[in-house]
Amino acid sequence: MLNILILSNNLSFIIKIVNTLSIKNKKYRIYNISRSIKEVSKIIQVYKDNVNLIITDISNEKISILIEQELLNIPIIIINEKYTNKEIKKNKIFIFNSAKEFFYNLDDTVIEIIKFSKSNIKVLYRIYKYLLKFGYCFSHLGTKYLAHTIYLIFYQNHNIFKLEREIYPIIAKKYNTSIHNIKCDITLATRYMNSIMNAEKDKIIEKYCIEGNINTKTVINYILKELNKNYINEWK
Repeated sequence: MLNILILSNNLSFIIKIVNTLSIKNKKYRIYNISRSIKEVSKIIQVYKDNVNLIITDISNEKISILIEQELLNIPIIIINEKYTNKEIKKNKIFIFNSAKEFFYNLDDTVIEIIKFSKSNIKVLYRIYKYLLKFGYCFSHLGTKYLAHTIYLIFYQNHNIFKLEREIYPIIAKKYNTSIHNIKCDITLATRYMNSIMNAEKDKIIEKYCIEGNINTKTVINYILKELNKNYINEWK
């Protein structure tokens, strides 16, 4: 059973989607109908595991708000004839120009969504695997924050040089702490990593000709390169 949340303040759109899903079999269930991104954000924070898919007629201008609200952890189907962007597979956004097109492609899209759910778990697993190679300690809060930082950069294409402006505020909000604490905890985790002798880390240092201690951005860049290699190979 796929639990679907509809985001729209257009009654005609809502009725079309409800009717479309009712024609399909019992694989799909409407979990909630929301009229604003703010309302959706509250639902996701409390019932995130209960929502598998968001269907919306959101406009181009509002897509950035969805990203800021970090709702891209959940696949989104946008049905809007004015939407000019192509399908953004890496960010789990699927674009359809009409309810009719959505109806005929829903089952295939759901298969893609399931792939993304599995891919999502794989990415988090790989991030922690690479952090372990460097010698990060998983009991450090900073290691968890760093893993989340890499995950956001990979899926949402944030700028690595704007961590404090773009990434840390999202993580701080998620974990109910300050940007300063996020930065300090990640720095402490990296400092501890540099104090640990590690054969795998020595190979990375030799490969990239790193002199002295490894900084956080070097770690992020290395892991992003490895993730992108895996991503390209899996989606060829």
